Amino acid sequence: MFKSDFTSERLDNLSDPEYRRFNAVSKSSLDQFAKSPAHYKHVILDGNRPALTSAMFLGSAFDTLLLTPDLFGETYAVVPDIRRGTKAWDEFVGQNPGKHLIKTDEMEQISSMVISLRKHPEASKLLTDGVPQVSFKWRDAQSGLLCKGRADYVKGSTVIDVKTTQNAGPNEFSKSIAAFRYHVQAAYYLEAMAQTGHKVSDDFLFVAVEKEPPYLVAVYKLDHQALSLGMATFSSELQHLARCLKRDEWPGYATGIDTIGLPKWALYS
Repeated sequence: MFKSDFTSERLDNLSDPEYRRFNAVSKSSLDQFAKSPAHYKHVILDGNRPALTSAMFLGSAFDTLLLTPDLFGETYAVVPDIRRGTKAWDEFVGQNPGKHLIKTDEMEQISSMVISLRKHPEASKLLTDGVPQVSFKWRDAQSGLLCKGRADYVKGSTVIDVKTTQNAGPNEFSKSIAAFRYHVQAAYYLEAMAQTGHKVSDDFLFVAVEKEPPYLVAVYKLDHQALSLGMATFSSELQHLARCLKRDEWPGYATGIDTIGLPKWALYS
């Protein structure tokens, strides 16, 4: 488990529940802060975390099957063809206490995604002979905040992130990078590597896997411009968050009247 003295650490065998229990700023919590400080307080500090969506559930199940297959049976149980509320259903649930229940068609879906990824020459090579689910903790020097991250896969000095997506093509996936702030995540994890004393590659790699047949796979290296923007973004957000915590002030949106128009992509499309 994480030590209590706040020493920067990389932990290769920390379970997901242990990681989640550690109280520190993660990239997902920074995503809430990016919406507004009020969102951060409501979701993170007040504990009003949103319910797990079906897409998030399948993404987690896919990650487990791909990266830590030995743990899949401990975490998930595939639901047989039985009706809820029946004696057979009650027996099945009783035989799988605490496990997440996954439908047969969902299991077939994520299995097909794993098979497709393993057939991709570059993706399969990247996700071999490395360490899955690597946890980090460090204290940010500028803000003084304790931070944490959990990388999908670390191979030597390279961090690899696996993303499920509707469209793994370069144009659409670049939109996903912007929309879901994957560039911030990339910079955050590279900072985690550096702060815990590990050699860091200049490259951050994405393995993008489509969620629908034919389950196409693509591998991308994030360019340096995006990484630099991600670094500047999370650094600024951490410092702003530190000020909010110190003052216990959690503003939302502007209280006056703002002018609004169309986004640039709509104006020039």
